Amino acid sequence: MSCKRTIDVGADARHDHGMFTIALPHAGRRRSQDRYRQREQASAPGAANLPCARRVLLVDDSPPFRSVARELLGRRGYVVASEVDCAAAAMEAAALIAPDAGLIDVHLPDQNGFELAARLTHAHPALAVLLMSADYDDNFYALAEVSGARGFVPKCQLAQVELARFWPSSAPSDPGA
Repeated sequence: MSCKRTIDVGADARHDHGMFTIALPHAGRRRSQDRYRQREQASAPGAANLPCARRVLLVDDSPPFRSVARELLGRRGYVVASEVDCAAAAMEAAALIAPDAGLIDVHLPDQNGFELAARLTHAHPALAVLLMSADYDDNFYALAEVSGARGFVPKCQLAQVELARFWPSSAPSDPGA
């Protein structure tokens, strides 16, 4: 039997976002064993090809959504290196931690995510940015491409998306290099 944990994420008073649900697979015993195997493989030759090599900057002004996204990314083998709630903090965090990837909400309090993606990818060309939003229209896909992001995903579809499509596996960045 396949169990799923459903998490409803609601809007706050500052935004006119609707309610959406993200269903996460149940992290039972089998999943834990798979994670243990992944850790064992991380020390093997070719470990740089594992998705856990990707350090993610998470940018969203909704604390409940950041919590859900952090759990989803962790289950997929990614590490949330930093999570922030606005564009200004995202620019500072990217400069400090040199993340491999960014998961950025389009609707931020101080700047829209498309502008932030353009600034981040200009300052950090190797940064693989994926934009997301709870409310969107068909233009968002083209706007994401123009901004330098790898793509756009509706938040309600984030759990079903193969993130490696946007964040190909590679060796982890070395901020000290």
